[in-house]
Amino acid sequence: MILESYINRARTFEYKKDYAKAILELREALQAHPTNAACHSHLASIYLKAGQPTMARVHVKRALDLNANDTVAQSVQQALARAGHQSSSSKRKNNQNKQSGGGLFGLFGGRKN
Repeated sequence: MILESYINRARTFEYKKDYAKAILELREALQAHPTNAACHSHLASIYLKAGQPTMARVHVKRALDLNANDTVAQSVQQALARAGHQSSSSKRKNNQNKQSGGGLFGLFGGRKN
């Protein structure tokens, strides 16, 4: 089957950590099979590994819309949720640091109100 060959090539590229090529393979597979939940979830997984959480969320949502029991999509969704909590806590820390004011690492006075 053609779909399987796309997925196998994507897995080979994923193993080599060539995520860009793996993404291309799976996107081509989805052009021919847009309702394949497994393909969407695998693509979400690779997007996450490639540091593209927004695209991972898009494909996780699509995979779960097509198959709510897709375990790969569920695990990617959990990883995204964990990463979301980490990034929001780091944003809070950055905002706290910015609010401390002062130039040169806070050594020279604070901001004037």
